[in-house]
Amino acid sequence: MNKTRIHPIYMAAIASLMTANSITVAADKPEESKEKGLIAVLQSDAPPQVKGIVCKQLATCGTKAAVPALAALLSDEKLASWARIGLEAIPDPAVDDALRDAMGKLQGKLLIGVINSIGKRGDAKAVELLSQKLKDKDPALAAASAAALGRIGGDEAAKALVKALDKASPELLPAICDGSLRCADSLVLQNKQSMAIRIFNAVLDKKTLRHIRMEAMRGLIVAKQDAGIPMLIEQLKSDDAGMFAVAMGLAQTIPGPKLTKALMTEVTKLPPEKQVCVIDALGSRLDKTVVPTLLALAKNNSTNVCIAAIGALARLVDASTLPQLVEIAVAPDSEISRAAQSAIIGFPAVDADATGATMLASQDARVRVIGADVISRRMIISALPAVSKAAREDADQAVRVASINTLRDIGKVDDLFCLVDILLKNNSPEESQAAERAMAAICGRQTDMGACSEKLAGGLASATPPKKCALLRILRSVGDARSLQAVRAAMSDANTEIRDTATRLICNWNTADASADMLALAKDSTNNTYKLLGLRGYIRVIVNKEVPAGQKVAMCKEATALVQRDDERKILLGALGSTGDAESLRIASQYIDNAAIRDEACLAAVSIAEHMTGDKAELFVADIEKVLKNTRNKNVTARARKVLEQAKAKQ
Repeated sequence: MNKTRIHPIYMAAIASLMTANSITVAADKPEESKEKGLIAVLQSDAPPQVKGIVCKQLATCGTKAAVPALAALLSDEKLASWARIGLEAIPDPAVDDALRDAMGKLQGKLLIGVINSIGKRGDAKAVELLSQKLKDKDPALAAASAAALGRIGGDEAAKALVKALDKASPELLPAICDGSLRCADSLVLQNKQSMAIRIFNAVLDKKTLRHIRMEAMRGLIVAKQDAGIPMLIEQLKSDDAGMFAVAMGLAQTIPGPKLTKALMTEVTKLPPEKQVCVIDALGSRLDKTVVPTLLALAKNNSTNVCIAAIGALARLVDASTLPQLVEIAVAPDSEISRAAQSAIIGFPAVDADATGATMLASQDARVRVIGADVISRRMIISALPAVSKAAREDADQAVRVASINTLRDIGKVDDLFCLVDILLKNNSPEESQAAERAMAAICGRQTDMGACSEKLAGGLASATPPKKCALLRILRSVGDARSLQAVRAAMSDANTEIRDTATRLICNWNTADASADMLALAKDSTNNTYKLLGLRGYIRVIVNKEVPAGQKVAMCKEATALVQRDDERKILLGALGSTGDAESLRIASQYIDNAAIRDEACLAAVSIAEHMTGDKAELFVADIEKVLKNTRNKNVTARARKVLEQAKAKQ
């Protein structure tokens, strides 16, 4: 029943009637008084809407005393369903007596409603009456009776339903079957398997709907217990997809070694598409006796069967399977070998950690490569010394690169020494590039930048130009004071490549610590490229949050004197927008007349004005009015008007 909102008038009526009634029951307990008041409403001339709400209230507080008043409404077409809501919730046998009594007086939908309530309450005394109704000519009435008998359950209900099955019309058969199956399930829970089996067999004998037959088969197998296992196995062989699904559902849930053994025996006889399903069920049973069967299935079978078996083995968490999984994992690259690798990597036990280290020590290079990947993806920190050694000394380049990549993924600061050493050696380009990426990744994970720069800077003195450039790039990503000092010194290196790399890195420094170097390049460099890069870098760091407001303004003034192209002026205007100074506003405002950068100038002017405090409002009114005359950007216009209104309000 849908929730109904109570109109205030009806609430007032309920309150009025209950108050009037409470005059005669003032001595009663509050709960009793409330119930009597509600009963009085039911017995009054209150409208149906009010009485319906009262029935719902009695469902929460009603007792035996409310039964007569509620039962009287069972013949009322407007209130019968509301009355049954109240009656169904009252825990007193008087309700069952009233409902059975109503069965002999009502017809049609009202009778069906009462029968439904009897079924919900599980009234065993109503079985005989309901059994008679199974014979009724009205299919809806007979179907409701079958459903109620199924809910009530028990031997007598079962007998009535089985008897009805034999005589049921095609129209009524599905309802009788549904009630019978519900009754049989309750008998199984009561350990009355014999009667339950009789019912399940009776339903299976009928030519009824497919889902009903599937449910009957499920119930029959469960009721027969161990004796039902052969039936389950037969359904695995069935061409009926529904019956196969029933068997698979039970294979996942029925416990016990007998079923496990039967499934192991049968799985090798099934076609691959069914084998995959049964293998999944074997894995979910978590019975380690299936390990030999799964290991056999994981080899020399179709790809899907092998992958399913590998997945099931991983779920069993049996460390004894790891060597066999390794054997599969190191086979020639395929979906099956990758599945085994994933199983080892995701193995939910620490036993697999040792497997990774063992693989890295193998005589087979392919095994060592996979071992490095296992160590990386399982994050086996204890294996880092072995990984570092392999990265430096392994005879196979693929193993060295794989080990370097593992250091990239899980390495620590101390591993930077190893990586610097690898970088400085005359290694292949692949190894050098991998080492550079690994060092950058390790540094990116650290909080102690000083420890990183110390280890990296130590390799600069003996590095060849290309390797020194690589170290400088990593130092730039570290970005601490020592790194800046090292890169700054490299700007004077005798080697052209090193000087160029260092200069460009300085121009791309992330903090204002290098702003003086950038400014010097912008002012004094004879290389126009460096002048431009230095100026752009200098302007870029102005917006950094750590740069004090006063320094921002001073830097903007320095940059203004140096910019020569509109591209740099646009960058400068972006930096100016982060300040809140009248001089910065003056600079931005003068660029509004330049059509090429007008939009950027207007935006910068408004941003500066928004940063300026109220007592400086008179300093920017004229500039903001100039913005409003020149901008076509709706957002800038709105912001400018708001700033101007606030400024004028404080003048």
